[in-house]
Amino acid sequence: GGNLLSREMLKRLAEVDRDIQSFSVHLELKEEEVTDLGLLQQSGLSTTSSSSLSMSVSLSFSDLCAKRGDGKCRVLSPVDLYFDEGNFGDPFYVRWPSHFKLNNHRILVDVFPSVHLMAGGRGLRTREGPDAVTYLSSAPTLQFTYVLDDAHMGRQGRRESEHGPPSTSAPLGQMLTSAFIQRACDEWEREF
Repeated sequence: GGNLLSREMLKRLAEVDRDIQSFSVHLELKEEEVTDLGLLQQSGLSTTSSSSLSMSVSLSFSDLCAKRGDGKCRVLSPVDLYFDEGNFGDPFYVRWPSHFKLNNHRILVDVFPSVHLMAGGRGLRTREGPDAVTYLSSAPTLQFTYVLDDAHMGRQGRRESEHGPPSTSAPLGQMLTSAFIQRACDEWEREF
């Protein structure tokens, strides 16, 4: 196979990754599936009422994902190895076997301890010298992982808002029944 770490392929994969992470499911929500209506109304989730006993809710990947300690969704994406698209295709950018993503000011942004979990059939290059470093230069296969959290009892999360700064919301598990959240995760996977 070809090199999926080429600039053009990574740009395409970044589009697919964005599409996946922005994908939403729309579900009917019954009154008995709501555990705290006040929190749900304050949450910023997109809901519409069809009657006093039923409403529709729209849940995105960021609503359903398992969160890391920093509040970001747990995603294992080769695209995220790069600080920005300007670094795509650079054969001396992704360190092997562990990668430390730095921004343009050389400040640590993220850590990927096991790059081998994302890249198969890899090609490696070594930059020689006193500080020799091995880099991932090519890969004919890549793996993306998107982790859903069907319990959602974690700490408060941050919701991105289309109309202003992100708001803080309670975990879905404090607003909705576990059966509904499991149904939403199953539906997201099925529609995906």
